[in-house]
Amino acid sequence: MRFETKCVKSDGRSGVRRFLPGLLLSTVLLFGQTGPTVISSTAAIVLDRHSCVPQETIVSSGNVMLEVINRTGLDSMKFHVVPLPAQGTNGTGGNPVLSVGFDNSYLHDDILNLGPGSYQLTVDGHPRWTCTITVQ
Repeated sequence: MRFETKCVKSDGRSGVRRFLPGLLLSTVLLFGQTGPTVISSTAAIVLDRHSCVPQETIVSSGNVMLEVINRTGLDSMKFHVVPLPAQGTNGTGGNPVLSVGFDNSYLHDDILNLGPGSYQLTVDGHPRWTCTITVQ
């Protein structure tokens, strides 16, 4: 399963990147109304009828482009990205850094500013559909 994204690198070169879910992309620029935003890495996560692919991914800290692809066949669902408690602690994770609903859509992408640590993508009503995102 391959995906493509158009990008412009910090040196001005542009093109199309092909990648597998969870594979890191080199730094790219996205142009918005406030000027360019430097993306440190990308995580592509596919939700299918049985699980998340991949179940674990590693990204660099900073602005992370999170792409969630809906291949479940469900018209509507809600997913969250929550920080996990630090290893060796009994605490719970923090508040969600992202909560988004899919309504008849195939792709959701968002830029998250993530610090080092572990986060988990979860889907309401589907406890087995999880992906751990480790930020280094």
